[in-house]
This record gives sequence, structure tokens and C-alpha cells, in this order.
Amino acid sequence: MNIFEQYTQRQGAMNLKDILNFSPLTRVQQKHLTRVYAALLSNIILAALGVYIQQRFLPFVSPILLVGLQLFSLWTLGSSSTDAVYSGKVCTPWRAGWYGVFGLTSGMLLGDYLLFLHLINPSILPTAFLVSVGIFASLSAAAVVSKDRKFIYLGSLLGTGLTCLASISFISMFWRTKIGDDILLWGGLAMYIGYVLFDTQVALEMCRRGSSDFLMQAIQFYIDLLGIFTRIAQILAEKDERRKRRNNDDTE
Repeated sequence: MNIFEQYTQRQGAMNLKDILNFSPLTRVQQKHLTRVYAALLSNIILAALGVYIQQRFLPFVSPILLVGLQLFSLWTLGSSSTDAVYSGKVCTPWRAGWYGVFGLTSGMLLGDYLLFLHLINPSILPTAFLVSVGIFASLSAAAVVSKDRKFIYLGSLLGTGLTCLASISFISMFWRTKIGDDILLWGGLAMYIGYVLFDTQVALEMCRRGSSDFLMQAIQFYIDLLGIFTRIAQILAEKDERRKRRNNDDTE
């Protein structure tokens, strides 16, 4: 199954019958979610390790190489998803290895940005991480305990929002404005918050249909969490910069 088919299957969970499904979580779904969250935690740890490796040993590694490895790992996992599910071997050494490559390269790509935020204010990163994890855990729990599938309704709305943000981002490449930056920041945060709800219920629905590829679903969750984290960190950094400017003005 390639990446496009993964996206199509993700969107395919949106139908009236599934939305009106009031059944509680089955034992299989509970076990599946446990695996997804465990894989998500391992990805976070691998990303942290990737940051350390990039800063300590490979400060000048090519971002193009890292992006290429990351995209290839996604393609490898996505293209082998169907066979892995049918054979019941979702977490083979081959797939687990490429899952690890995705986590490591993700952290290595973030290394310089996280160092920049640390230099602005060392408290930004731990604060942003704790806030992001709190938001993610709360929303994911809300989607899990919800008896219906109402959050799957968000799919089309989130897709429209993503298209709008992509258009604004493209325009900002040639004509950058403060309001455009604010829309991308706050709109992006709202979009990723919505995707936490959406992806959680889609993961449950895909599990009910027999799709047990928790590695790909953990990557979707990781992208949601990362999107929230980077925007919370940017908001805190901008707040700190404004505070410093006010202090300088008061001193003068």
C-alpha cells in the first residue's frame, strides 16, 4: 500500500454508518491503541536521540539527505502496509528499522531549530513539550471515550483548512505579512488539534475493519503531536521576545 492509498483509506473511514456507531471499544481496539501509543512513545524517544546525535556528532549533516531518508522510510512503511496486515507481521525487523529511521531523521531535522529556541529561553522547550503532550493526551482520550464517531466529521473540514493554509504559505513566500504569519501559526495549531481527534477515531475505525498497522498510525499521531509542539514553542518564543522588547523599552 503506497502513501496515496494510506491517505485514501484514512479518508474512507468517513461514512454515516461508522459515524453513528455507538459501540464501546473492543478488546482488540484497546490492544491496538496500546500498541499505537507505545510506538508513538518510541518515536518520541528516537527523535530526542536524533536531536542529540545531530548536535553532538553530525552538526553539518545535509538536510536534503535527512529528508530523503525520511521520505523513503515513509514510502517503505506505506508500501508494505497491506502485506504486513494480511500476514500479521506488522512489526518485522525490516519495518521496525525503517520506523526507527523516520524517528531519528525527524529529530535530526529539528536539532538546529530546538537549539535556537533553547538559546532564546531554556524554559521554552520543556514548557512546550508538557503543554503539547497534555493537549494531545486530553484530546485523544476525548476521542477514545466518545461513544459515537462525531469527530470523523472533521475530515473534510480539516482537509479544507489544510488547503487554505498551504495557499497562504505559498503566498507568504512572495508577500509576507504579519496577519499571514499569525494565520499560519494559530490556524496550523487549530488544524493539528483537530487532527488529533480525527486520527484517533480513524485509527479505531481502521482497527475495526482489520487494519492493524500501528506503525503507520503512530507516525500520523507523531506528526500531529509535532505540529502542536512546534507551534506552541513558536508562540512561547514570540511571547518571550515581546517581553524582552518591553523590558528594553522600559529601561530606556
